[in-house]
Amino acid sequence: MKFSTKQIHAGREKNISPYGDVNIPIHQSTSFVHDSVDQYLEKGFSYSRTSNPTIELLEERLKQLEEGSGALCFSTGMAAIHSVFDGILKTGDHVIISDVVYGGTYRISKAIFAKYDIEFSFIDTSKSEDIKKAIRPNTKIIFTETPANPTLKICDLKLISDISKNHQILHVVDNTFMTPYLQNPLSLGADIVIHSTTKFFDGHNMTTGGCAVFSDNETYERIKFIRNTSGNIMSPFTAFLTLQGLKTLSLRLERQCLTAHLIAEHLNNHKVIERVFYPGLEDFPGHQISCNQSRDHGSLLAFIVKGDLNTGKKFADNLKLCLLAENLGSVETLVTHPASMTHGYLTQDERQSIGITDSLIRMSVGIEDPEDLLNDIEQSLASLHG
Repeated sequence: MKFSTKQIHAGREKNISPYGDVNIPIHQSTSFVHDSVDQYLEKGFSYSRTSNPTIELLEERLKQLEEGSGALCFSTGMAAIHSVFDGILKTGDHVIISDVVYGGTYRISKAIFAKYDIEFSFIDTSKSEDIKKAIRPNTKIIFTETPANPTLKICDLKLISDISKNHQILHVVDNTFMTPYLQNPLSLGADIVIHSTTKFFDGHNMTTGGCAVFSDNETYERIKFIRNTSGNIMSPFTAFLTLQGLKTLSLRLERQCLTAHLIAEHLNNHKVIERVFYPGLEDFPGHQISCNQSRDHGSLLAFIVKGDLNTGKKFADNLKLCLLAENLGSVETLVTHPASMTHGYLTQDERQSIGITDSLIRMSVGIEDPEDLLNDIEQSLASLHG
């Protein structure tokens, strides 16, 4: 099956309902009855902290979409990252992480796992020489995010996967921004792909969830044990809603990518815009790599409004159609001011060093009419000088 067919039908054979439901039913049950003690391990489901039919079907669908050997769903995207780190790392290990990365990944590394004498190096993973220099004998993970949050920095997934394999290091990729419709890190050599299903898979601001997809069964089983032990599995209702949102993923993304490109082109030569960050622009660093490893360039863009911290805040506050909210990937266009919101925990020097300036705006483009979005952007830009 092709992608748009798989996002609707993959795993349907696992629907154990006897009624022929078109929508996969919610198995909203804590436990499952067994006919005998001897059948306990044979039935497949016992307790929903371990596994559940609705969740398992979503996992089967995500596994097929990412072309992996197994998938696990979690209560949030951060729960997925936590479980992967917990299952792989031990005291004394070292991790390389992209310098531009989702704020939650930075926090969990520095505030949680660093307490256990695990070291983290945040480096520019768009430069292969910097990666090679950062590798130590105790390096266990190279964690990349491309395009990166929020400056859309691109790194070469195939190249990093090759480096990882040469040093027997696991390459973990946060693929939330691109989804398997636009980018398949496992096919480029990555070992684990992580998503916040809250974003594009849901697509409608209804749920929080996460998943990890694995290239090998051994790592899958190890992280599955961690999930069962820690109890951070996705709920059946969230799995049900995510399955519904997933059915329109490719349609939404095609519209979102097209509109994002239009907005990026519009702002690229705008008199009050200092810089636009969008991999689809030919002059954007990493544009050719994005063309090589992705089917399109995504629906996230960022731009710097000429001015200071208050200018950035004022632009975000004065939008009327675009919503000021900390999420992305939904049918609504959402805007954040990273210096105050998603990356506000960093010092100004730390933000400046990775390109997050005081007036940087991140925009997750929805499926609204492009003309209406452009009009809203223009009226907010005009208000800065009113």
